[in-house]
Amino acid sequence: MDAREIANGRLIEADFVSHGFPCVVTFADASLFCRCGYVILPKEHPYSDGKSDHLIPCHGGVTYSKPTPDGGRVIGFDFAHHGDYPDVEYAESVLDPDDFMEFMRYASACACFGEEHTWTVDEVMAECAYVAEYLEEVAGNEQ
Repeated sequence: MDAREIANGRLIEADFVSHGFPCVVTFADASLFCRCGYVILPKEHPYSDGKSDHLIPCHGGVTYSKPTPDGGRVIGFDFAHHGDYPDVEYAESVLDPDDFMEFMRYASACACFGEEHTWTVDEVMAECAYVAEYLEEVAGNEQ
């Protein structure tokens, strides 16, 4: 499974490898106006069956888990939880006007009265790397 398949129409902001795991960061589509991070597990990984998703430490918990054609698994986590605020400036620069208007309707509903945080690409990449490091440790402990 490659970054385009994971992105499923969303913008790919980063496609990289951390601790041996492919990682992808995406931004916005018509239904989810936030950044998302994804990490791909090989079929040999003890968590590739999806039964341990709840054990993976990531922002907001695993919100996406899907098997890959080769028996691995893609896990994902979004940055659209309480206190998370969409990246309005970036959205305006990349979305067409109609999508941006929809984005702004969503963004106005996300306001947490001064407590919101807009997650940057670098911060989401760091969260992917944190998850990849954890998954590397899990795989090492299973040997």
